Amino acid sequence: MERDHLEIILEDISGKFQLVVEGHASLHAEMQSMRKDLAGKIDHVQFQVDVLNKKVDDVAADLAEKIDHVQFQVDVLDKKVDGVAADLAGKIGHVQFQVDVMNKKVDAVAADVAAHRADTEAHHGVYLVKEPEA
Repeated sequence: MERDHLEIILEDISGKFQLVVEGHASLHAEMQSMRKDLAGKIDHVQFQVDVLNKKVDDVAADLAEKIDHVQFQVDVLDKKVDGVAADLAGKIGHVQFQVDVMNKKVDAVAADVAAHRADTEAHHGVYLVKEPEA
């Protein structure tokens, strides 16, 4: 009886062991399938990242080119502004010179009028200086 009982226990253990082995094999196959699926997804994501990197590099190169062009235009405009500033400085200097000349002429006319008035007032009986009425 002991031997029969031991055989039954061994068969039961063997059956359970076989179930564990089959479960392990099933899990291993499922893990391999998931691994292949995940590897495919990773490859696809890597491809997308590479495409995006290429696009970013293209945009960066395009922007760098545009920035260089804008910088060139700014340099050209800067030179034009410097030229206009120099031209205006020369014209302002000329206008200031003309204003100074006009001031001297006005001062000379004012001095001449003052002298003429003094001369006219010196001849009391002959000429009279009349101020305009306000």
